Amino acid sequence: MAVAVSGYSFDWRATTVSDERPKQRVVVRVLNQRKEPTRVIVRLRFLGEFVDATRTPTRVVVKTHTFADPNWYWYYVSEARDNPRTELLWDFVAPPGESTWEYHYTRR
Repeated sequence: MAVAVSGYSFDWRATTVSDERPKQRVVVRVLNQRKEPTRVIVRLRFLGEFVDATRTPTRVVVKTHTFADPNWYWYYVSEARDNPRTELLWDFVAPPGESTWEYHYTRR
């Protein structure tokens, strides 16, 4: 079983006139190399607010930061102050071959 998350691609067009934060787009690809369907759990964490996904996540967990890890670089410390830490979890049965979906999130 191989799981690959593609690189981040950015969609800088605002969804509405009042929306000033750009939507970030992430493509997730799961490759099932077995001949039978296989249960897969994909967990992704990021700094930002979840907007939507083409495959609905099984679970969405949002945590706010009161302080950042002192071992983080200064850039991530400033990002953590402004953005919640979000975790998306997909628990599904992957058919043989490739399964692809995408999700969007925003950052302050």
